[in-house]
Parts: sequence; structure tokens; C-alpha cells
Amino acid sequence: MGSRLTGEGPAKVYAAAEKWVDAALRTDDSLFTPGKPVWTLDVLGEVRENFLDRPNEGSGSFMNRLQAQLDGCSPKAYQLVGEVMYVHFLITDKGMNRNTKVNYINQVLGWASPPFTMPQEAADGFGIGLMGTGQSFHNHRPYHIGFILEFVEHWKQQPANEQQSLLDNPWAFKDFLWQTPLTSELLKNDKNKPTLQRLALLHLIFPDTFEAIVSTAHRQKIFSAFAGLADEPDQDIDRRLQQLRRHFEAKYGSPNHLFYREAIKSQWDGTEPHNPDPSPWDVIVKRAKAYVTTGNLEKDEINYKLDIARKLAEAREAVLTDGGDWAGLVKRGIVGNLVFNIQLSRFRTWVDSLPQQALNALKTLWRQDDSPIEERIRKFSALLPKANVPDAEHPIGITGSGTRANVISVLLMALGAEDHPPFRMGVFDKAYELTGFAKPGTSSDEVELYTHAMKFLNKFIEEAGERGLPIHNLLEAQSILWMIGDWEEDEDNGKGGGLENSPTLASLATDLYLHPDFLRDIVLLLEEKKQIIFQGPPGTGKTFLARELAKHLADGDDGRVTLVQFHPSYAYEDFVQGFRPDPDGRGGFALRDGPLLRAARAAQQDLDAARAAGQDPDSASRHYLIIDEINRGNLGKVFGELYFLLEYRDEAMRLQYADTDFSLPPNLYIIGTMNTADRSIALVDLALRRRFYFMDFHPDEEPIKGVLRRWLAANAPEMEWAADVVNAANEKLKDDRHAAIGPSYFMRPGLDDAAVERIWKHSVLPYLTERLYENAERLAEFDLNKLRAEVEISNGNAGGSGPAEAEEGPGDADDDGGESSA
Repeated sequence: MGSRLTGEGPAKVYAAAEKWVDAALRTDDSLFTPGKPVWTLDVLGEVRENFLDRPNEGSGSFMNRLQAQLDGCSPKAYQLVGEVMYVHFLITDKGMNRNTKVNYINQVLGWASPPFTMPQEAADGFGIGLMGTGQSFHNHRPYHIGFILEFVEHWKQQPANEQQSLLDNPWAFKDFLWQTPLTSELLKNDKNKPTLQRLALLHLIFPDTFEAIVSTAHRQKIFSAFAGLADEPDQDIDRRLQQLRRHFEAKYGSPNHLFYREAIKSQWDGTEPHNPDPSPWDVIVKRAKAYVTTGNLEKDEINYKLDIARKLAEAREAVLTDGGDWAGLVKRGIVGNLVFNIQLSRFRTWVDSLPQQALNALKTLWRQDDSPIEERIRKFSALLPKANVPDAEHPIGITGSGTRANVISVLLMALGAEDHPPFRMGVFDKAYELTGFAKPGTSSDEVELYTHAMKFLNKFIEEAGERGLPIHNLLEAQSILWMIGDWEEDEDNGKGGGLENSPTLASLATDLYLHPDFLRDIVLLLEEKKQIIFQGPPGTGKTFLARELAKHLADGDDGRVTLVQFHPSYAYEDFVQGFRPDPDGRGGFALRDGPLLRAARAAQQDLDAARAAGQDPDSASRHYLIIDEINRGNLGKVFGELYFLLEYRDEAMRLQYADTDFSLPPNLYIIGTMNTADRSIALVDLALRRRFYFMDFHPDEEPIKGVLRRWLAANAPEMEWAADVVNAANEKLKDDRHAAIGPSYFMRPGLDDAAVERIWKHSVLPYLTERLYENAERLAEFDLNKLRAEVEISNGNAGGSGPAEAEEGPGDADDDGGESSA
């Protein structure tokens, strides 16, 4: 019989299952600590008391509820739950990759006192899983874990000779498995919920007898569709599947997942092979599968969002307890690319300007009770300013239901990002259009927009599960959705179109290893204020991005991009206009334009040409002036009248050396760069800060945080350890984030171990020596070999990140869906 899957990945899974049988069913041993038993009736009883007989139906994620249930348990109890979770995860395929499984288990083991992690050998046993398991396999996780515990507890009450007899007879074992009494508070009223786990255990323990199919719906369809092909009538589905396998193997051989071979599957699932007219969901899920199989979902999207959620959860605790620095925690928590920078600035200003109002509003949104999300959003929204506050230096009103819902959704991540993912209206509007999903009404408020989006995500999970792609929670669904399309989006502030919706902007983001949102935000800020400054530590790619983005927005025309670098001796006469020696060598001085005026005059010529042709002035070619190291010049002297002209673009004034009025044309955009590790940053006065928007480039925040890893994955995958080392060093520098090490040091051709050592010795360490001048004893922490050893130990405990090894399994979505909790 060929029901056992072949390949290196499945072989690892079956080997891990055999080790579990030996440890838990033949003895009382352990998977993680052989010789130190945890599969004993005593430990099983402790977990029954705290987990099985004490269901937690509160809010929050399953892991949060599980932690509360196990609080105070013995280390062996935590280890037992971790090993049960290991068995539960063995079957499911690459829709949940090995690192995700390991992280879940290590999270449980980390709750013990003292905490510990699973061994590398056990982590390797995951392989890549065997099959798609459908959404209910993940939604019903408490019941599946609970079933394994009840089954093993019942098993250990049997005589040893009976246990051996059952392990020798697959069909007797199946009967025993199905007859396991479910007596716990968790399962006694939900005895059908663990059906998928029963089927998974049958295949894991007897892979040569029972098919790798855990979907009851699929099994029944196959049973019914081929009733006439069975050699002999039998109402046991598993025996019938054996008979059908013999029939189809004669024709097709024994490929992995025989019943999902297209020629067979099309006969039992009601579809035709090679469907010439796929549904929109077919197209979307196909793109989603292609992205998920890259293995990049966690590092591209999930990890940084979970990090934001953790920070917001800390802020929530401070808000609910009136903690001293609640405002700082909130502002530091709502970061990243999830909120438009304009609205993020206004939100932070609101927290600073009206702290009591903000505190009351956040307490309403984050309160600790079971009040519906809809009610929380509605009450919070009523307290969130919609209009500008008179006499405030900056506007703090967040206008438009879409952008307000965006801000609110990110704050809701404090309640658990897996259940409350971020919302961006443009992303979902495009998704509704592509899938034919009904759109919310044009007058929908924040509540309606957010809840409608969550309904869509649940639909996406359902449709993906039916097509063989398990998506485990709403956060994964939102993240996949964003990454599989070049979504066009603008804030609902009356503006539409614009450079931020350039069809190639997403392509540029890909080329630069950045997130498209980051570039869209920059372009939106440029469109609104005409001038922006990129600020951050050295090596974060500020100048490089300024040049690449300007060239991109100038349609590749280098003549419309002007670059100048400020320095302490740079003057108004160098930048704007001044008398300089006559270039003809005849003696005397001539009035010469600096780069600012030359760029402005070129932009004005294109603007005048567009008007003369009867075209919309907005269609005039855009010009870009890049001011590198803007903070190194004496800005008051260099800018002169520009302080006025930068703020009032539609007005003119007489320049110092001119006899005619001058104004900055609207199609001239200015991009400055500023090194925040440079002490001259203090010279940037408030007047200039008010005239520029600022975009942070910090190595501890996305998208800069992930740039090096993405670049290495594409150009030098064997060197990904360098990204780990940089992250580890920056974690040690977190008290001075402006000292962080940027990715640009290492993004160069031919990077290898020797090159990293040279860069570290001759670029990174001299920089750190200067930054840590008053704490020179700390330099020992940043020894490259020491950091690399720390990283290798950490990665070893975390289970590594090996390549996908198994064939993709079938889409075994089950039909007993619906989210449940325990």
C-alpha cells in the first residue's frame, strides 16, 4: 500500500511520530528530555486539572488563555503541554512553517520556571509537515490538544499487553481511538471537535494503513463518488479507501496524495480538470500560495506586527493603570508603516496636546471587559478629534472614516494582533473589487468599515482553506492579502491618484528591499508639503533612497534631479545666489545662481511650458533637489529668505542679490538627509523643522529593520547570519537608538565572512568607539566573534530556519469550521 508519503520531509515527520509512540505510548518518557519522564499519569492529571477541566472562554488569543490556565504549574506540566503541541503540529504542512511551530512550543516552555527551549533534534523532526489541514484544525486547537491528553491518559490505564496488542493491530487501534471517553469539561460537550486530530494520529502512527486525509468532508466525498469501484462493500471509510487505492494505483502508480491527483480529484469534488474559467478566489488564492511558499511571510509581515502589538499591549497596561509614561509608551507603540505618517503625527500631537482626553479615549477602547469591539470603536471614535483644534500649532484632527478606522485598528492590536489585525481602506477596497466581495456603503463609519473588513478576512481564510492553503488567523490573512497585490491607496482626505499610486512604485520598493507603504508615505508627504527630510543613524540608506526615489519620480531624467551636500563652510552664496569670481578670467565678480536657483528655474520653465500648452499645471514635469547632510550647514545663513518661501510656496519675495521677485515653483520638491548620530543635529532649529516633514530611518523599525535580511536572502543567502549579528548589536544599543548600525554597511557585492570582518573592524567598530566614548568598557560587547556566537546559540535554541523539504500536500479543508475557543 502506498498511503505513506515519500520524501525526506515526510520521513522526518514519521520518524518523529515513532519517537513519540515510544516515549508516550510504550513508556512514560519524554520527547525533549529522554530519561526524564513527563508522559506520566501524575503529570497528565495536573494538566487535566488546570487545562482540560478549567476551560477558558475569555477574550484574547489561545496562547494568552493557555498561559493563564497553566499559571503556577510544575515545569513538567509545561513540558508536557509543549510536547502535546509538538504532536499536534506534526501533521500540518508548510502553511505553518517549522519556525512558527517551534516558536509556539518555545513560548509554552518559556512560561515554566526556569524557562527552557525544545532541543534542535526535536525541531528538525517537524520537516515541513504532511498535508493541508484546513482552518478548523487551527481554530479548534484547544480541542485537538485536549484530545491528545485525554487519549493518552485513557491509554495509560490499559494493561501493557493490551497496549502492545493495539499497536500491533491498526484496526483495533482505530476502534480504541474512537472509543476514547471524553470526560473533561473541555471536551464532554464537544466530542466531534477533535475528529481531525483523531485522523491525524491514525496516519502518523500507521501511515501504511490510513490515508493522509484529515478532512471528513473530503473522505466522505471520495467514499460516495467511487462507491461502485470498491472490490467489496464496506461501510468503513478507511477500508474503502484502501480498496480504492488498489484500484487507482493500478492506473497511476503511488504518487504522494494519490486521491488529490487532478484526474481523480476532479471526479469527487465536482470540478473539471484545468478549469478554463477560474473564480476570482482561485486567482487570489493561487497568488497567496505562491507567496506563502516563499517562507517570507513571518519575516516580511508577521514578526514586526507582533512586535508592535507587544509594545501596544504594554502601553495598554500603562493606560489602564494610569502608568507614569503611558503617553510615551503609546507613541512608541504605534509605529511602523501601518498608519499614514500624516495621521500618525496628528495622533501623537493629540496625545501630547490633550492628554486627559486621549487617556479617557484609550481606556474606552482598551478596557478589560467583554464589551463588543463595535461598541469600543464607536465610543473611542466619538472622543477622537475630527477637526483641527483652534490655536494649536499643528492640526490634530484625523479626518475621514477610513483613516480613522486605520488608526483605531492599529490600536486594537493591543488586544491581540492575531484576532485584531490592522486595517487599510485601500487594501480592502481593491480586494473587494478583485474578488467580487460586497463593498461597504460609501457613508460607512469606522465600525462598519472595520467589521466589514474582518468579515472579508474570514471569507478569505475559508476560500483559501477550500483550495488547500491553511491560513491560521486574521493577522496572517491580512498580511498575505497585502503582500500579494500592488495595492493602490490614498488617504480618504479628498485626494486621489498622485505619485503615490505610480504603478511602478511597488516595483521600486521591491528593488530597494523596502515595503511599498514606506515609499507611498514618503510620496504622500512630498505631495502635501513639497519638502521632506530623511533622518536616522548612518548606514540606513537615506542618501541612496533619496537619489533612487527622486530619479524614479523624475521618470529617470537625471537632468531633473540636483544633488548638493551641505558642510560647515557652505554659504547662502553657494546655495542660492551670490557674487563669485568672473569665470571668464577678466577680473571682478559675477552674480551666479546656486543649485537651488538653477533647479527652481528649470522647474519653472517646465511649468510655464505646460501652461502655454493649455495643460493642467499639475502635469508639469517634477524636479527634485536633494540636500545631503542638511544639518551640517549653518542653516540660518544658508537658507536666508528660503525660510519664508519654503512655507509660502504661492508667494514671492526679493532675494538678497536679485532685483526681481522670486518664488519656489510648486513642481520643485526638496529632499534632505540628516544623520541623527551627528551632534550637529542640534543646529536644526524649530523654524526649519516646521517647514519640512520628517521621515525616520531607524534600524530597529520596519522597513529598515528588515532591509539587510531581505537583501542577503536575495544576494548572499549564506550570509544571513550577518543580519542576526547586526540585530543583536542594535539590541545592545537600544538605549541610544541613534547609535544603531544601519544595513548599508553590508549591502555590497561579493559579501562573505572575510568582508564582514573587514567592515566590522574598519567601519562599525570605529563608529561605535566614537559613540561609546564615555562607556568604552562596553566595546567588548560588540566583538564580532562574540556576537556571532551569541546569535548561533540563540538560533540553535529557536530551531533554525531550514528550507522547505516536503512536497506540498493537498488542500484538506474540513467542513466543521467556525472559530471556537477554550
